[in-house]
Amino acid sequence: MNGHTKGKKRSIRIKKGMTVKVARGQHKGKQAKVAEVNTKKSTVYLEGIEVTRTDGQKAPIPIHTSNLFVEAAK
Repeated sequence: MNGHTKGKKRSIRIKKGMTVKVARGQHKGKQAKVAEVNTKKSTVYLEGIEVTRTDGQKAPIPIHTSNLFVEAAK
């Protein structure tokens, strides 16, 4: 066991309603709540992180679970 993982969980299941932080990509550093989870594609949709389409509609962006940090519950 490495020193940085000693006594800590390396991975947990992400569920709807959890607060996560984006670690990589265009939205790096943003914190948001999980709105939807797609277990088959291992992607998550977050509240407030969306793209505006050319027709003006807003669409959620799928983010891969490997690019997220789970924030500790306070």
